[in-house]
Amino acid sequence: MIPHALEKKVFDNNIPLDVQIELTWKCNHRCLHCYQYPPSDNELSAAEIKDIISQLADAGCLYLAFTGGEPLLRKDIWEIADFAFKKHFALTLQTNGTLIGEKEADKIAGFNFFVVHISILGSKADTHDRVTGVKGSFEKVVKAAKLLNSRGVKVILNHTMMKENYGEYDGIKKLNKELGCNVDMRVSPFIFMSSDGSAEQEALRLDDDQLKEFYRAMRGEIGGQELQNKALLCNFGKCSCCINAEGKVYPCVAVPLPAGDLRKEKFKDIWQNSPLFGKIRTVTCNELEECGKCDLAGWCFRCSGFSYQETGELFRGSKEAKRFARIIREVSRYEKEKV
Repeated sequence: MIPHALEKKVFDNNIPLDVQIELTWKCNHRCLHCYQYPPSDNELSAAEIKDIISQLADAGCLYLAFTGGEPLLRKDIWEIADFAFKKHFALTLQTNGTLIGEKEADKIAGFNFFVVHISILGSKADTHDRVTGVKGSFEKVVKAAKLLNSRGVKVILNHTMMKENYGEYDGIKKLNKELGCNVDMRVSPFIFMSSDGSAEQEALRLDDDQLKEFYRAMRGEIGGQELQNKALLCNFGKCSCCINAEGKVYPCVAVPLPAGDLRKEKFKDIWQNSPLFGKIRTVTCNELEECGKCDLAGWCFRCSGFSYQETGELFRGSKEAKRFARIIREVSRYEKEKV
């Protein structure tokens, strides 16, 4: 938890506390739900990434996440991790886990990664491997989690719920415990469209009945609390952002709108002077006219990524967000009436 005084300073001064760097778009999986760009021949070099990391340190960044693609496909990943480790970041690794053996687990433990997020897409090998498109990937994920846990590395399993793996949530929770993960897994039913504009992934989204069942289970797990979220604007572009594999700065991985190019500009200049970031930071909930008037607003965890993909604008309403909000409201009211 961030101390309240620090949290206030971060928000008041728009300090980029949390930054993700997509080290590569290359990946050894072919996941059904992947929204990421295809591989590029114009990715940042290790020298460029280290320069960017130095700039992030100067700008006040504390939490630095390495993601992709699959970041462990970079042959210079440990050179980059060593540099970031010496800059005293709280490092996070987001990986599919299949490239982690004894040597890699030792490296991760040695660089004191704050947490390692590993994707788990099924409670059984056939489901997980079907979603990743790679036979044997499930066994490698299980092995990676065990290797890291045995070295005291904090592991969080990330589960994206979709039609292909629906019904395996309880099995994955059981697996999470069996693997020795000491923290709850992260589960999300959010499926984004592809970064190239393709909408094929929409077919993977849970239908209304499946979403209701999921949120009933979630409400039970948080002690019958309301599944409500009054915040219609997240912190993207305010205290967090993403840097892609070619050095473009985005507000968020789900919002691939470039605020600037680190091959041409310094991070501080982009962060402080980008018109895009300036707009994001001045918009208030009252200015979300469509959302402010919506009777679902109290149940909506509005995502600008959904809005941008559906409408081409960041601050419009989203059909998918409304669908989630409507179902959450129905579940909350139904469960309340049962009591």
